[in-house]
Amino acid sequence: MDGSFFAAAATVTWALRGRSGSREHSDVRLDLRLCGSTLLPARLSVSGRGESEPQQARQAIEPGVIYIIDRGFEDFRYVQGLLDGNADFVLRGKQTLNFKVREHSPLDAADREAGVISDRLGQLSGSPHARAALVLPRQTLREIVVFDPQNPEKPIRLITSLLDLPAHIIAMLYRWRWQIELFFRWLKVHAHFRHLISRSRNGMTLGFYVAVIAVLLIYLRTGRPMSKYAYNLLTLVAAGWGDVADMLPILERREKESQRERERQAAKRAAKKSV
Repeated sequence: MDGSFFAAAATVTWALRGRSGSREHSDVRLDLRLCGSTLLPARLSVSGRGESEPQQARQAIEPGVIYIIDRGFEDFRYVQGLLDGNADFVLRGKQTLNFKVREHSPLDAADREAGVISDRLGQLSGSPHARAALVLPRQTLREIVVFDPQNPEKPIRLITSLLDLPAHIIAMLYRWRWQIELFFRWLKVHAHFRHLISRSRNGMTLGFYVAVIAVLLIYLRTGRPMSKYAYNLLTLVAAGWGDVADMLPILERREKESQRERERQAAKRAAKKSV
């Protein structure tokens, strides 16, 4: 789950005030849920003033789902809603988030290779002065700290309800969240959604659905998860340099080449291990 801001017409009264503070600029937020197994959009909504990301996310919690979420979703009510809804989560917590440690878990070689620094069990323990403490989750949760090569001074801090999975798998799950950023980037940079033309919420939502339908049609034809290469081909379609029928054979050929390369690399790694 994640949200991303898009510039809207200045006369959209329900939109958020632009982050620059200008009266001539306003933003709307696209709240998106991307399926981890197919890399396809599973749910989207357009939000404006007074609608936070956790508030929108609480409206559609599904049991049995693992939600991979960033710091914008650090909300005790949302976390409790996930737990009550029999869903799991991997949440990147802010450095200021209070976590009362009860037990340290040992790390194995796979954990250290994945950059895991620590693995601890405990509970969220919000500030005693915060009103949010009234809805503080009481269940046992897990804090996993992972080294961030992009920011060595500030490691990634993950809070999760997944107590049985190895720590390096939790770290891998969170890194997979980057796929939703690729989708947002494609929408803004290549699908020409940087500036929204419609002035109504319904019009904006329909525009986003058109882009999502194009992605779904590609998946139905190829049967493969969306890749960066597939998004690039959709860019050519959006720019009018071809249609989907022209691009699908190119995509299918490229995906087969990528699959053969993955199989070759896997066989190479297996051969090294057997020596």
